[in-house]
Amino acid sequence: MSNEIFLNMLRKNKDKVVIFMTNGAEREGVIVSFDPFSIVILDINNNQVLIQRSAISEIEPQTRVNYIFSDS
Repeated sequence: MSNEIFLNMLRKNKDKVVIFMTNGAEREGVIVSFDPFSIVILDINNNQVLIQRSAISEIEPQTRVNYIFSDS
């Protein structure tokens, strides 16, 4: 569930992210939407891109994400 909180915070804040793919490619943009299997971003060329979550190795926000996880 914490992945959903993290992604939703990035989406709501319209934070730029770099998505690192398992094949070594990188995509940069803003998260528009997501579901359990995919993420849609608006890339730097203003194109919507659908990315399968299984192809993602890392998501790096361009701005610091403050406390999002509870201690419980």
